[in-house]
Amino acid sequence: RGFVIVFNSFANFACLRACLCVSARRQATHRQAQTGKIGFGVRLRRELSRTAKELKTITKPRKKESAKLNFLFRVFVLLCFRDKNISCLVPACPGQENIMTKAQLLLKRFNNSKTLPHVAIRLSRLISNENSMIREFEEIIRLDPSLVLRLLRVVNSAYYGLRQKVDDIGRAVAFIGMKSLHNLVVVEALKDVFKKSPYEDIFSRRILWFHCAAVSICSKMIAERIFGQKGEDVFLCGILHDIGMIVEDQVAQDLFLQTCKACQSESGQITEYERETIGTDHCAIGYELARDWKLTLEIQEGIRDHHKMLKNVSPSSITGIVQTAEYIVSRSGYPAIPGMEGTLSPPLTAHIQDNIKEYKTLVRDLPDEMSKARELYEIQEG
Repeated sequence: RGFVIVFNSFANFACLRACLCVSARRQATHRQAQTGKIGFGVRLRRELSRTAKELKTITKPRKKESAKLNFLFRVFVLLCFRDKNISCLVPACPGQENIMTKAQLLLKRFNNSKTLPHVAIRLSRLISNENSMIREFEEIIRLDPSLVLRLLRVVNSAYYGLRQKVDDIGRAVAFIGMKSLHNLVVVEALKDVFKKSPYEDIFSRRILWFHCAAVSICSKMIAERIFGQKGEDVFLCGILHDIGMIVEDQVAQDLFLQTCKACQSESGQITEYERETIGTDHCAIGYELARDWKLTLEIQEGIRDHHKMLKNVSPSSITGIVQTAEYIVSRSGYPAIPGMEGTLSPPLTAHIQDNIKEYKTLVRDLPDEMSKARELYEIQEG
């Protein structure tokens, strides 16, 4: 009887319109799912939303029939979304599992493009092995002679302030430590990835690089000055926290540029626009990359959660420090994207308020630390 009501009323036109929309695009959307282009999901969601409103308007005078139509419409939506070619194309409210699956897909395409230097990937995996020897690091680094020269130049710069000149990788490790050397290698290897992009007015890789460098340096300052911790891990997390944006720009550029435009013209978190347009976000992609590199769990979580509003985050954790650093850096003139502000969870806000004098001093000293680290993050075009 319910189906008779549907097809004997004008409401069937609205349902059929959404049905035809799905049917006509079935093959096209399957290809979009394969290539990562999922913009049709937004169109489908709007179409279904309009259909729901029309059904509500049409059946308003008759409550019993309205309830039946509402039930049938929900069944219709579920049937549409059960289709494998459709379910992955609707990023309106994607579950965490779908976000991570999409992130893995984009990262796989990124890795296949061989954008990241092989030396950085090998070293990142080597650092996770506690039994690694200095000799193994030297052997990998020496595969890239220009990298050796750049590393030695940075090690002898004002940022480290060494009294003796270092002219050998082995001595560099002895002076600054294996983790610090590893972080330098990652920084030097990533510089080429962040060079000038063709759409500088919408998204600038150079601006993103300076943002990441500032967050890494600020994170290290917070760890060492505020909490008395070693700063190597938070430094690495800071330099990599937005690497997911590079992946998006590399393998889903059109969709990513749409996200950047929306972020600049409207209020809201960039991750919301990413999930709606791309189906995942740069935090999830960066998390998957950190897992692939076998970085520590704390660094993985710091990359994944740096845009989340967290209720129970510890200010001294890597996540807490990186989120605090990004908030400070974004408000100090180094945003990842113009107009974009960092997230600051309530426990971190309270922590800064309780230690406001120390943070004021830190913010005042940040430009000087950035200047000292110029050799570290400056990109040479050519």
